Amino acid sequence: YTSIGEVYNMGKRVSNDLEDFTTGDRMGLLVNMDAGSITFIRNGHPVAFQTGITCAVRPCVCFGYKNYQVSIDASAKMPLLGAPRWDPVHRHKELKLSRDYMTVVNKTFMASPTLRATTAFTSGANYFEVRVVEVNLGGHIAFGLGNEEVYKNTAVLAPPQYNFYSYTSSGVIMVKGKKHIEDVEKYTKGDFIGFKYDVDSRFIIFYRNRKPIAEIEDVDEGLYPAMTFGNEKFSATIQPNARQRLEVPAFDGQSCPDELELYHYNSTCVNASKTGFPTVRTMQAFRTGTFFLEVNVDPLEEGGWMLVGVASVICVRNKQNIPPERFNSYAYASSGEIFALGERQGEPKTKFNKGDAVGFLCNLDTRGIIFYINGEQAGEVNDLAPHVEYVPMVSFGHGPFQVTINKVPTIQKLFAQSDRLFKKQDSS
Repeated sequence: YTSIGEVYNMGKRVSNDLEDFTTGDRMGLLVNMDAGSITFIRNGHPVAFQTGITCAVRPCVCFGYKNYQVSIDASAKMPLLGAPRWDPVHRHKELKLSRDYMTVVNKTFMASPTLRATTAFTSGANYFEVRVVEVNLGGHIAFGLGNEEVYKNTAVLAPPQYNFYSYTSSGVIMVKGKKHIEDVEKYTKGDFIGFKYDVDSRFIIFYRNRKPIAEIEDVDEGLYPAMTFGNEKFSATIQPNARQRLEVPAFDGQSCPDELELYHYNSTCVNASKTGFPTVRTMQAFRTGTFFLEVNVDPLEEGGWMLVGVASVICVRNKQNIPPERFNSYAYASSGEIFALGERQGEPKTKFNKGDAVGFLCNLDTRGIIFYINGEQAGEVNDLAPHVEYVPMVSFGHGPFQVTINKVPTIQKLFAQSDRLFKKQDSS
């Protein structure tokens, strides 16, 4: 690999359009003798890849002029650690990268070039986000995950062999070349688009401006972040320190009472005992900021009992239909009643039953909680007790009642409200 961005293999130049290196740059080699391959590393990121090594090799440096100097880094670290960057090797030749491999710009209008990131996600839950630097109204960008060959795609809609799961700027969720969900929110210049890819649970949630937009289940493992650009000058930049807002919690398996059973990666809870008033809470607890929960109510017979709201982390000890004051609970009941610290607040309101979506938005900075049923505001409570660590919770009555957390909440008013709340917070 030469300082003017050329790569030679056995005396033949095989590439001449890569990044130059100069004074202060750190160059490295990653040699895999089992695979007979070599990866060239510039400033911690791969810039070129070649195969064909068939004999013993030694690292070497060739100098062009007098006084040129290099020094071996005795404590060099393996590359490919940390947040992925755009891969300078596995990309369409018309996609140009910034020197830090964070920004990509499309230089052609003749095709729909694609690139992928340097590393695949192979385990755990991973969040990846980019800012859309440039896209015209009605233009096309596809953002998502694909297999290791996805960078070879040049079609607007990637064919199935690339296993491309994407969220397009026209508001369509694509799965392996087919439309999966239509009429979701479109994105444009200045928007932040991201995804949460849970490899172990095999699902993807797409985000726009850090709000969940759509979910895909039963996805493949070991996918790379990837993007396709539909026109010249379209561009995007990786946000290496991005993190989700309005994270969707899961139920806590460790504290879950024996009377309850969890399914579907702790997103569904069932009162298996059909007796008592057991309570389940989520894994995450909150002291400040805004958080939410929305559940879809499954079996809930007429006259059945269920309570959805917030409480302190010890609420799982509750065995009563109305959690007493010591659990610091604020919740909405299936009977339409709102309870705060064990006391009913006002007259009953809208009831909920099987098939309803019940949720809330809680802002601990303003100490208020708003309840929603099927996207409509159903009630609110203010002046929540201060200095309490709250968790979303659900209490069940007698019967085989069940709820499932909605990973992509349908409460559009919740999002509108959350925007107004975020604007009041300097931290947002």
